[in-house]
Amino acid sequence: TNPERIEMKKHCARDNKHTMHRETK
Repeated sequence: TNPERIEMKKHCARDNKHTMHRETK
C-alpha cells in the first residue's frame, strides 16, 4: 500500500463529493 495511493483516494473522495454536488445541481 503506497502512501501516495491513500492520499489520492482521499483526494478522489473529495473530488467525488464536489462532482456529485455539481452534477446534482
